[in-house]
Amino acid sequence: MFGLSAEIQSYIWEYTGLIAPSVVFISVASETAELVQFFKSPHEQELDLQPGACVSIDLIRVFEADYIREISLQSGSKTEGNIIGNVTALKFAASIGGICSIKLFGADWESDWLGGARNERGVFRYGIIYIKSSKLRICYNGLNCIEISDLKQSSAKSVLWDREDFPSLITDPDRSLIDFGQDIAGLSRPVIGTAKPQLFASLPLCTKAGYITALTVYHSGTGILRIIRNPIVAFVTPALMIQTTMGRVFTFGSFINPQLVKNNRYMWILLEGKGNITAMFYEIPLYQAIVRLGVVRGQSFSDDTILMPRYHNVSFPKFAGPDAGLFLSVAHLGGLERAEICQMAGRCTGLLLHFSGRPSAVLGQWYSNSVAKRSCIYNGQTDVTDIYFYTKKFKNYSIVVNIGFLRDSSVEEADCYVFPIGAHIAWWFSKGYDAVCLWDGELIDIPAQSKESYK
Repeated sequence: MFGLSAEIQSYIWEYTGLIAPSVVFISVASETAELVQFFKSPHEQELDLQPGACVSIDLIRVFEADYIREISLQSGSKTEGNIIGNVTALKFAASIGGICSIKLFGADWESDWLGGARNERGVFRYGIIYIKSSKLRICYNGLNCIEISDLKQSSAKSVLWDREDFPSLITDPDRSLIDFGQDIAGLSRPVIGTAKPQLFASLPLCTKAGYITALTVYHSGTGILRIIRNPIVAFVTPALMIQTTMGRVFTFGSFINPQLVKNNRYMWILLEGKGNITAMFYEIPLYQAIVRLGVVRGQSFSDDTILMPRYHNVSFPKFAGPDAGLFLSVAHLGGLERAEICQMAGRCTGLLLHFSGRPSAVLGQWYSNSVAKRSCIYNGQTDVTDIYFYTKKFKNYSIVVNIGFLRDSSVEEADCYVFPIGAHIAWWFSKGYDAVCLWDGELIDIPAQSKESYK
């Protein structure tokens, strides 16, 4: 069961119902006393989380996962589960059959995880309950705990996330989402009830060392199919373009050719608020592509200047037409301190460039160690004047096969392109073609008559 994907497991549980584990357990259990204890457990329970009490958790194992069978309060002191102050929130981890563990939060304290172990075999969803009073409502299905809610807000919509470190400050993800169907295409969204929880996925864009530098977005005609942090090959139709507060423009998908945008009708969304974007999140779809996407903001900036959306106006390489599905990567080599190359199957796919006084950048495509070979080709210890890209033509494609640095411009081969250090370079690529040239593009404001939306 746990070897299946989360979506398939959800379908199975929806079909069989949450009582299925109870039926299976009754069939195989030999201890009648345990069954009687399950039948006597209350369907609903009220719990008053007052300071000084201690939370006690009883567990039951169903289908190789530990679920909370009962939550109770005890007097006295234990090493874990002590309520040392007012409880303001409760975070929980749930698997397919119910709630597995809980964690209590106060204004300046938090408990350990209480309950079952969250091992790699289980599929866990995480949620948070903000407690207005100290009282909780605990719901059971006769076997284990299936729901926890604030006693004064029992009708609140249930929201679940795919990871423990989800953006807990976003209490209502619905209000923060960009809906591609509603905000871009103008389609009406059906009213969502509170019976079933909404599932969301969070994608952090920063790590301890800095910010994630690349994303891959898979999409179809109806929306985004998948978003991952590690950049891998994705040759698809243009889908998404993002402009940062620093004015940088990034395209997820192949290059958006301005000449193919009918009547200059760019569809864009201007994000409200200030600050860098630290994460993205989206609603997990059950039967269709991702169409609802949001961002999480970090530190705010004092500058209140709003940069209007812009796009790259640039000439295409000679070997490709406007609908060739080309990807574009641009980097300025000024202040270069270190360069790493990425190679896969005889093709040089890209460079990771480290600079003095500004963030690192990727020129071309950058793959993980598991699928590509990566090595350093320049460490800043020698003086170089130029960088070269050696290409090789085959029957149906032409790719970069070698990249290096020169102390002087002595390479004169026809298939070798040489650029001075400090140049602004554009790398065009597709599944079977590479073209490297000097950047001759410019950023142009998106036409004012384009459709606008605000979030």
